[in-house]
Amino acid sequence: IGGRAGCGRVPALVLVALFLVTSLGAFSFFKLNLGANPTLKHDDYEYTYPSFNLARHGEFGSPYYGNPLNVAHRTYDLTVYYYAPVHAALIRVFGDDVTSIPLANTLHFALMGALGLVYFVARRQWLMGVFFAAALWTDPMALEIYRTGRPEVTCGFGILVATLAIWDRWAEHNRARAVLSIAAAGGVAAACSHSAGVFVGIPLFLFLIATNLRALLTTL
Repeated sequence: IGGRAGCGRVPALVLVALFLVTSLGAFSFFKLNLGANPTLKHDDYEYTYPSFNLARHGEFGSPYYGNPLNVAHRTYDLTVYYYAPVHAALIRVFGDDVTSIPLANTLHFALMGALGLVYFVARRQWLMGVFFAAALWTDPMALEIYRTGRPEVTCGFGILVATLAIWDRWAEHNRARAVLSIAAAGGVAAACSHSAGVFVGIPLFLFLIATNLRALLTTL
């Protein structure tokens, strides 16, 4: 995604390095601040059961209740096919104790701030990037959610990716095919993290079609 708002462009390697350093640094900081008692909600078990089961047994559904498509007997009723594998990988790395329950949200909380920062830095809007990351990482509601097992932050990260890519396509007139692929990937990740991602993604998808209708018709 190129930088068009400011004059010139920030080198891609600088942006990649900034994203990696910022996201990993933020994740490490927030991971340390989870402590022994993360903020747990009453339905965290429902959301994180597939993750822990995948890490322990290699499948989403309970080995006693059936596979994830066995709706009548499974222990959850959510589209967690992005959320659970990412969370399971983190559980395998950091262990399966109580502090691992929020890890998928913690990671994507760090990624959201880093992505917003890099997006604005790419346009040489330095102050806006700093404000974005600072506003996100100090918001009381966001700080509470990143400490839970509910996948709202993970879903929100996918929506943010899709929204920024669509904006780059529509407002910045970036016609690179990769932009559409990024938008699609973000939408799929959101939809496969929480059912709300499907409903939020529908207007984004329709907007993307509407703003690229001529191009789509010429390829049919």
